[in-house]
Amino acid sequence: MAFGISSKARVSPIAIDFGADAIKVLQIVPDDPGQIVAAGSAVVPHDARTNQQERLEFIEEAIKGLMRNLPLRGRRAICAIPGFQTLIHNFMIARTDPEDIDALIDLQLRDRLGVEPNRMILKNFHAADHHRRGAARSDVVCLAAKREQVMQYLGLVGRCRLEVVGMHVEPLCVTRCFEEMLDDASGAVGFIDLGAATTKVIVAQGQKLLLVKTIHAGGDHWNQLYAQRHKLEFDESRRMRVAEVNGGGDEGGTATAVADDPEADAHDEVLETLIDELRLVLRHHRGRHPSLPLDRLVLLGGEANCAKLRGRLAHALGVPCEPGDAFARLDRAVDAGAAIGMDPGDACPNWAVAMGLCLSEANL
Repeated sequence: MAFGISSKARVSPIAIDFGADAIKVLQIVPDDPGQIVAAGSAVVPHDARTNQQERLEFIEEAIKGLMRNLPLRGRRAICAIPGFQTLIHNFMIARTDPEDIDALIDLQLRDRLGVEPNRMILKNFHAADHHRRGAARSDVVCLAAKREQVMQYLGLVGRCRLEVVGMHVEPLCVTRCFEEMLDDASGAVGFIDLGAATTKVIVAQGQKLLLVKTIHAGGDHWNQLYAQRHKLEFDESRRMRVAEVNGGGDEGGTATAVADDPEADAHDEVLETLIDELRLVLRHHRGRHPSLPLDRLVLLGGEANCAKLRGRLAHALGVPCEPGDAFARLDRAVDAGAAIGMDPGDACPNWAVAMGLCLSEANL
């Protein structure tokens, strides 16, 4: 039981994470240590994962339900653009003045990807300068989302009688959540966010993004394989896998390189795809930033609780892997009724986006 939170305490806006697997709502008192005011989640049903209109309807009802049942304060909200609905691309362009980067990226989006920039909300991050074949080049991380989809989420939150004061991309939320870890690191830190629809890889030094990559393999793909093998419906398959991941004797520590598990499924195509893509990402980072070796890989998302998965990734990639705890800086005690669908006392690698939102600035 928490000692209680003063009614005069400064609280964060209500953070809303529109995840592919679950909708999360979080509010904290950002002190040192911080306190959780309220935290709640609602699992997205299978039909709403494949139909955007059903997804929006579910999210609206889920947020209204969480607001009714959680002791949230105020009406200010800060949201994340869903990572699985964000276009992520790393461009290499001719080195130019910073004010000209956006225009060059617009041309790259049209010419290389067939994307109309006017229909997108764009955020570009200068990652590094280097020379390639004698020419000065710059690496730029581009994060883009369809304007129509972003407006749908803003309208949805408005119908929940909340005022949106900020909208952020997920990679920045992750770096904000783990800013103390990043500030203490001597090199770069890699985050592997094992989401339901996709896996996002973020390599950062301090608060600077060096590389961001989307891999089309995630928890839902494992859920589907599990459902096929055991002849289950998707939602039941997900429930059983979550129970196995969270109840498999995981001590929550760092996984280092270990021998392959002889009992592991030899034809896990999801894991094979994930490992192949991660190797490419790490090779890309080493080529671009040889003076910034990875200190560690931090696993996020619900799958990060699986010690066996962390061990297999550490063995395949040759880099220590550890689960990230989004609430490491918080007092984990909460008042009765202030947590729904989660236990703040557990390791919480799947709350990094929501936690990062609580620490982010209002930008709308």
